[in-house]
Amino acid sequence: RIWEMIFKFFKRLNEFYIETSKLQLFFYYFFWNFVSLLGYKVDFSEYLRDNSLKIFFNPKEGIILSKDKPLDKEIKEFDSKTVEILSLFSQEDLNVILRFDIKKDELEKIKEISSLYFSFLCEL
Repeated sequence: RIWEMIFKFFKRLNEFYIETSKLQLFFYYFFWNFVSLLGYKVDFSEYLRDNSLKIFFNPKEGIILSKDKPLDKEIKEFDSKTVEILSLFSQEDLNVILRFDIKKDELEKIKEISSLYFSFLCEL
């Protein structure tokens, strides 16, 4: 399945015109789905059922969904819009994702949490 996903990724890059502004979104869609295939999927369904949950990133534990901010000072909080977008990566087709109008600051937050999560996975 991993090779199939990589093949589809490059095929999409060759077949379709993707706006430059959407290329980052395309990359993060690929990243989160690739990580999921490797067995490191973050389950955002709990958040989608309970909007009072917040998303935090802890360098020692990865992504945490909680109502209250943990006491650890190294923890970074992300807003609900970021979580919504991340949860759609595993639920929606790429064509749907690429039609979203995602603001630059939202994309920066996706970039930040993706980078943090990648660093966390590299330390495992």
